Amino acid sequence: PRACADSGESQAVAMVTDVAIARPAGLAILLLGSAAFIVSLPITALNGNVGEARKALVEMPYKITFKRKLGAKDVE
Repeated sequence: PRACADSGESQAVAMVTDVAIARPAGLAILLLGSAAFIVSLPITALNGNVGEARKALVEMPYKITFKRKLGAKDVE
């Protein structure tokens, strides 16, 4: 019985931490990554790796911030 309570408490702590720290940090990283993507777009276009830059700087922060389940550590 206590193990179940501990598990529920740790899940609650993970969710609160996610809402209070991880999601706002993810949003900040998404905004900074988007700005970096726009600034680097001419160079990445010349090198032919726009897709890689978009994935690293925009798509992953978006998925981590908005698509990941609350309290989860990994994007599914």
